[in-house]
Amino acid sequence: MKSTYLPMLLLCVYLVNAESNEVDSREEVEETIVEEPAGTGEESENSTALDDVPGKLRESDENYIVFTSQCTRLAGCVAQNGACVAACNTATQFQVTGGCNGTGCLCCAPKACSANANCTSASGACQATACNTLQKTIAGGCLGQSCYCCATRDCEPTNKCKRAGGFCAFTCTHGMDVIPSGCTGTACLCCAKQCGTNYECREHYGSCVRRRCRSFEKEIRFGCSGQGCRCCAMMNRDSGNGTDSEINGNVINEEQQNDEENEEWEKDNDLIENDEAAEDEQKEEAVVTEVEEIQEETTVEQRKI
Repeated sequence: MKSTYLPMLLLCVYLVNAESNEVDSREEVEETIVEEPAGTGEESENSTALDDVPGKLRESDENYIVFTSQCTRLAGCVAQNGACVAACNTATQFQVTGGCNGTGCLCCAPKACSANANCTSASGACQATACNTLQKTIAGGCLGQSCYCCATRDCEPTNKCKRAGGFCAFTCTHGMDVIPSGCTGTACLCCAKQCGTNYECREHYGSCVRRRCRSFEKEIRFGCSGQGCRCCAMMNRDSGNGTDSEINGNVINEEQQNDEENEEWEKDNDLIENDEAAEDEQKEEAVVTEVEEIQEETTVEQRKI
């Protein structure tokens, strides 16, 4: 009998100790939960991170969205110059599908530029970058964010450029002269071939220019090649007349009057061109009148016959 009671007694003691240990472990877990400060858990960390999400709406907003992760802008959104937000402005933006990672995140990019009547009437086009030096900007010509209406600049040669055999361009290449005030339009230049100096001009120590020779200079015929070019040489080189002081005084005086003389010369050339055109018209009219008279005389003679 004693051998039977002893194992049963040991079993009872073991069960009582096991139940006591389980109660102690439960009490320790409860104490740990109570002692943990509020807001230090994983849930608090997520809520703090979500507050930094761009475009996050608040609970008071009508279209409140609960974010579970931060927004990540992908390559497609970057290429469209978009941003990850909660909602797009349909008036000025469009949604790029698959442009952002994250729950409730949308990639919103600016709409493409569109031209209005101001831009189309100037033969311009809308672009996202600023106009270059070869273009002019049409104010208020485009609809959209950061849009520019760019049109080609208008360049037309003046009579001054035409007389020099020039043409209008934005830059003149090497070996070309720039004719001042030769073209209309902003940033337009009149480019003409440089004058060539012939033997006759070099023999008289002259220089080839596109202007009138000054009072202390004389023009050397056939001294230059090039349209509108003339060779101007100092008078004292040949004649030996005049002192250095007289020549220097003439130079100073001519420098002051040079612009006015050139303007008068241009006006004279314009008048000559107009007179020549008028004479040509008169000659054409005279020829037409003469032909008509001959035709009338021929008709009268044929009737007599």
